[in-house]
Amino acid sequence: MRAAFGAGHTRFRQQVAISALTGLLLLGIAEASLRWYDGGGLPSLRLFWQMEDGDISLRDGAEVLHRLRNGYVYPVSTGPYGIRTAGGTEPVPGPDNWIAIGDSQIFGLGVTFQETFAEVCRHEGIPVLNAGVPGYGIEDGLRRVNRLLPRFRPKGILLFVNQANDWEEFGHPVESRFKVRGGWLLRRGDADGAEGLFMASPLSRVHFFYYINQFLYHAIRNKNSPVPPPPWINAPEGQDAVTARMVEMIHAFATAHPELKVLVIFLPVDFATGEDRALKSPFAVMIQGTYPWKQHVLRDQLSKYIGDTPYLDLLPVLADRADAFLDGDYHLSPVGHKMVASAIIRKLRSHEDGK
Repeated sequence: MRAAFGAGHTRFRQQVAISALTGLLLLGIAEASLRWYDGGGLPSLRLFWQMEDGDISLRDGAEVLHRLRNGYVYPVSTGPYGIRTAGGTEPVPGPDNWIAIGDSQIFGLGVTFQETFAEVCRHEGIPVLNAGVPGYGIEDGLRRVNRLLPRFRPKGILLFVNQANDWEEFGHPVESRFKVRGGWLLRRGDADGAEGLFMASPLSRVHFFYYINQFLYHAIRNKNSPVPPPPWINAPEGQDAVTARMVEMIHAFATAHPELKVLVIFLPVDFATGEDRALKSPFAVMIQGTYPWKQHVLRDQLSKYIGDTPYLDLLPVLADRADAFLDGDYHLSPVGHKMVASAIIRKLRSHEDGK
């Protein structure tokens, strides 16, 4: 009887072992298939780190593959101080450098390093260090540049004001909106729950589990009521006080750093640049029944308050150019980055010539 029990126990353990090995084999096949399908790239960037004071920045010397919705995969690398570079190369300090600060638009989400406006400017003789960080607002960018000034001592700052994010995020620094888990940037409401636990674990780096988690996460979120349009979309006239405070912060930074040149650059949201682009915008569902390409309240508020600070309005540059933005995404396309670079080069050269 004991022999029969022992034999049965052995068979059970063998079956468990075979099942486990089969499961691992199937998982390996699924993982290999997914990595072949997605080119090794994920739709999020595992590039972030959170400092002891809570501030969020990009990791130094990191490299990941980023995958767009259309299947395009491209490398993203950072050098020291989390500045975007080619293959993690080190940005060189110099008195002729400009530092570009802003969010994912400035970082160049969706395009290669060579296609970013900063690199296009460098090839044209105006060295620009790309210090953009996805998720940043105006105050986050100014705080970041204050950290970079002692190291790089640049000629000036290219400060982008992004219509798509900066009005909504002003007064809400990045650490009040996000937390970092396992190198991923998560909304604070998700970071301390099951989503945060998963993303902080090694399983989040396994593509098979990553996609399952994303499917379940978005399925749960989609059950919630749709998010209403933010005030900067449906009531831009009411943003005047926010615009004034934003410009006041910019002026305070410029006053505190008289040795720096500061160029403020207005970057319009894609649907404000023309009707054709509005129809393709991911925000299209939020602007139904409106004509945002016919009114430019936020842009006009910014230009009203900016005063004598050097200012570049990119709306005329990007107007009626649907190809200036990525398909299915509001980020600038390679074409858009070239157009932005050309406008910045013209502005800086004309300003230096006294025009």
